[in-house]
Amino acid sequence: MANQTINPGPASAAAVNRRIRRGSIEPFLFNTFNIIFMISLVIVTLYPFLNTIVVSLNAGNDTIRGGLYLWPREFTWQNYKAIFASGTIYQAFWISVARTLLSTVLNIILTTMLAYTLSRRNTYFENQSLLFLS
Repeated sequence: MANQTINPGPASAAAVNRRIRRGSIEPFLFNTFNIIFMISLVIVTLYPFLNTIVVSLNAGNDTIRGGLYLWPREFTWQNYKAIFASGTIYQAFWISVARTLLSTVLNIILTTMLAYTLSRRNTYFENQSLLFLS
């Protein structure tokens, strides 16, 4: 029974019934619930991004009414034109890039300092620092 292989052909009702009768319902149920869970996880994860895009492509006054889910009611590029015309998006982008670069450099420096300290055998607070880090 351990050497039996399941033919990956089309799933018919008869094939499902044979699997159930042979005692292989557990993998079938696991795979079914796993697929349902993963699809639900993808939907829950991607919906906020989709909603943000829909709201940004909809007219501002119409967005206030609410009820936008998967597609904008009044499609417009006016929101993006206003953002790029004001010029504040460039400053916000520069701040994001600067914060990312500074935090990455600082994180590498601090991690290197900590790794050097932990690589030495005789440090003053050896036991306390390892207890704190773990």
